[in-house]
Amino acid sequence: MLLPAGAGLVVEQVQPRDEIVHLTVRCEAAGASCPKCGGWSEAFHSSYERGLGDLPIAVRQAVIDLRVRRFRCYQSNCPRKTFVEQAPVLAGRYAHRTHRLNSMLETTGFSLGGRPGSRHCQRLAMPTSRTTLLRLVRAVPEAPIESPRVLGVDEFAVRRGQRYGTILVDADAHKVVDMLEDPSADALVAWLGEHAGTEVICRDRDGVYANAARRGAPGAVQVADRWHLTHNLAQALERFSGRELAMLRPEWIAKEGMTKWGR
Repeated sequence: MLLPAGAGLVVEQVQPRDEIVHLTVRCEAAGASCPKCGGWSEAFHSSYERGLGDLPIAVRQAVIDLRVRRFRCYQSNCPRKTFVEQAPVLAGRYAHRTHRLNSMLETTGFSLGGRPGSRHCQRLAMPTSRTTLLRLVRAVPEAPIESPRVLGVDEFAVRRGQRYGTILVDADAHKVVDMLEDPSADALVAWLGEHAGTEVICRDRDGVYANAARRGAPGAVQVADRWHLTHNLAQALERFSGRELAMLRPEWIAKEGMTKWGR
């Protein structure tokens, strides 16, 4: 479909111009409702065109030339004298892209990022800049944080050797819940106080997070995660092996020396 279903729009003309397909579109209704008072009006005042970027058509860039009308509002209690009709299903007020193109660019930005996403959009006939993709990603509202039943806590290097934080993971859903820029115990205590309901806290063996877990969620069970257990075991075996090899090395050198020189 050239237009979203139920948009109340009519396609008047489809005209290819070089590598761009222009769709001339108008609203089907005879009038519109005033956004201020809600009164219906069919008193025509003037018109103009809005250029909206849209999803590509047949591997060509698409632009919707939306013809909108300005109407007079004759409601006595309304402060607005004129208003412009809108097509909310197609695009938002003052927007330069349709909702569906915005959605595609957001998905590309989340998947590929700035520069790679811009190159990919160029190949798909949706030219845009890396800054636009990043701006769309940043504009997406953050989902509300739900308190996980099993919370994983660990240190996270924002910039290794210079800046560290605390990463919080939902161990049941295997996804990152939040990121605390402050790696201190007080920051974790404050977060646990705002997100009650954690039953199990999975952490490393550092005393900072152990203290924070006891203060912020005293009823939660603290456990050590498998990675840190394995990592600590590997470190202990490495230290043990180093001590044993250091003790055996003099005997081995003496034995090998006697064998080599026949002593």
